[in-house]
Amino acid sequence: MKTVKNSVLKEFAGGKIFSTKFVKKNGDIRVMVCRTGVSKYINPESKGLSEKQEEALDKYNLLTVIDNQVLINSGLNLNNLTSEELKSLKPYRRISCDRILEIKGNGLHWKRESLDEELQIAN
Repeated sequence: MKTVKNSVLKEFAGGKIFSTKFVKKNGDIRVMVCRTGVSKYINPESKGLSEKQEEALDKYNLLTVIDNQVLINSGLNLNNLTSEELKSLKPYRRISCDRILEIKGNGLHWKRESLDEELQIAN
């Protein structure tokens, strides 16, 4: 497969920590340790994503994750992190699933050398 659908990747991650290597919009390669499904610190008054926003995530095949490195580098006590502190850190990122080179987690490892190649299970 050349790409992974965001819904498949979300299920693959299962809310657990995983690592990914992808090509950023500017062409740089980025390695990130991240997690999906973190909703503990989301504003309780938030109405969530609108239907239009959900459609855009699917259309552009984007996955929303929380970047663990941002949390680690903050130096804050992560057990007692308030929603305001988290908001100021801005740890949420969106990854383009079409630009993923490698994914490791949940007992699986998918890899490819370039965006032109097929994403395959690595040995």
